[in-house]
Amino acid sequence: MKLQVCIDESGDTGYSKKSSSYFVLCAVITDNLDSLRRLARNIHRKKYRKKKGNILHAYAESDELKNKLVKKLIAIEKIACIACVVEKEKIKKPDLYLYATEQLAHHFEGQGVEIIIVAKRDSRKSYSENILNIYTTHHIKATFSDPAKDKSLQIADFYSWSVYSWLEKGNGAYFHKLKDHIQLI
Repeated sequence: MKLQVCIDESGDTGYSKKSSSYFVLCAVITDNLDSLRRLARNIHRKKYRKKKGNILHAYAESDELKNKLVKKLIAIEKIACIACVVEKEKIKKPDLYLYATEQLAHHFEGQGVEIIIVAKRDSRKSYSENILNIYTTHHIKATFSDPAKDKSLQIADFYSWSVYSWLEKGNGAYFHKLKDHIQLI
């Protein structure tokens, strides 16, 4: 069985006093990304206040909607999440995003990953190529997409936000409900 992965991040990659203490890069793994896309579309349809772009963004959603999403995610049998957590006080790297990408790529090498879809975060072509090259080095096909176009990335956003909220803000309500799906590395 080929695995499909979608990746999103939470936190920032800076080291200033205003920066977050953690950076989290989450990879949601399934054998069918289309099921995650349908889930995101169905949850979005039930939103009371819809913003343009048809995007679920975890930090901005109501607790009611987040709880609905958690119940649906828990019911999915073939879903997992690998969260690369970087505690910035302990790990100082010039580029945390590339560092976390390398950790995930190393984890997935030889695991039967068919495709990795990464949330587009930087418009610089050379930076995007660096990210794709990391996956290519580990024999993994990766591509970028926008969360508005590939709804599975909105599910990855929810997982990354739930891990980040637990670590950074001490709000573990959603993380603890999903912890059986999440492996921290």
